[in-house]
Amino acid sequence: MGSVLSVVADGPYWTIANAQEARGIAVSHGSLWQRARNSIQILLPLLFTSLERIETVSNAMDLRGFGAGRKRTWYNQQTMTRIDYVAISCIVLLTIFSFVVTFHDGNRFYNPF
Repeated sequence: MGSVLSVVADGPYWTIANAQEARGIAVSHGSLWQRARNSIQILLPLLFTSLERIETVSNAMDLRGFGAGRKRTWYNQQTMTRIDYVAISCIVLLTIFSFVVTFHDGNRFYNPF
């Protein structure tokens, strides 16, 4: 828990606090009531920034295969199947056809419509 607070306090907190002070909202000056009210204007953006960061880290961990009760996954090379070769062949044939139609009459303009 201590490392989480230090990450938030070191980075986003001071950025938001400096931005709010630049807008004229000072947390270190004024009465106790004013400082408490002004600190809320820092805590709300800090909360949203922390939630965005949590979502980013959570998505990164999800994509890397971390989860409850699951073994860590590693990259495995997939072998090409028949459908892969068919898709590649169609793309190559379409590209060749496009070049033939484009350069057939010496013109470089290709309008498929």
